[in-house]
Amino acid sequence: MAMRGKTRRWQSCLQSLLMPTRCVLCHGPGVSPLLDLCAGCFDDLPALQAGCRICARPVTDAGMTCGQCQKTRPPFDRVVAPYRYAWPMDKMIQQFKFSGNLTMGRVLGTLLALHLQSGGIAAGEEWQSSGNSIVVVPVPLHRRRLWERGFNQANELGRSMGRVIPINLCPDLCERVRDTPAQSGKKSADRVANVRQAFALRVDKAPDQLILLDDVMTTGSTCAELATTFRMRGTRTVIVWCLARA
Repeated sequence: MAMRGKTRRWQSCLQSLLMPTRCVLCHGPGVSPLLDLCAGCFDDLPALQAGCRICARPVTDAGMTCGQCQKTRPPFDRVVAPYRYAWPMDKMIQQFKFSGNLTMGRVLGTLLALHLQSGGIAAGEEWQSSGNSIVVVPVPLHRRRLWERGFNQANELGRSMGRVIPINLCPDLCERVRDTPAQSGKKSADRVANVRQAFALRVDKAPDQLILLDDVMTTGSTCAELATTFRMRGTRTVIVWCLARA
């Protein structure tokens, strides 16, 4: 498993060094050495123009709090998500996550890092003010899923983000102790039950503040369970960074 992930990363790095940047969607010239997207495809990305000020769920006006968060406040403080989970972002994430396309993953991580760096909509004031001092925790995979896939997509996003902005990536603070079925296709209540007590910390004292990193947020149940796990060990502030919000 580890060797497969390392081999893919070496292949991706070698390709980026030997070949000029090409758009991962249309194969046109990339806009910069850091980003394998052309200007047209970059403009076509489905930006999240207005999201709930807590969970980033798409809403009609920026700064609103969605009905779900008004009814039940989630255990995380805020979600930063620059994109909606719509074409072509959904295709890009699926190719990265399920087809092992680490070049696509590098593009996705760069997009999230550039959003944070530029101070876009709800773009991580915590990171902006504290630099790389805040702990960033990729949402962990169970060891069986990690062995099958060969890499943790959230961890790979963090690695790619580190090429653009300094982050304190800490993948070893927690683990997924239950091999939960995939969340896709499940109703909201079933998603909550599916991840209940799925995580455990590997440290006695959790960081005072941290950022959870994932690729997509759908209902938020996975990040909510992980946030609860950290809060039970003393974490006071939990921010979620993800690429896209469903």
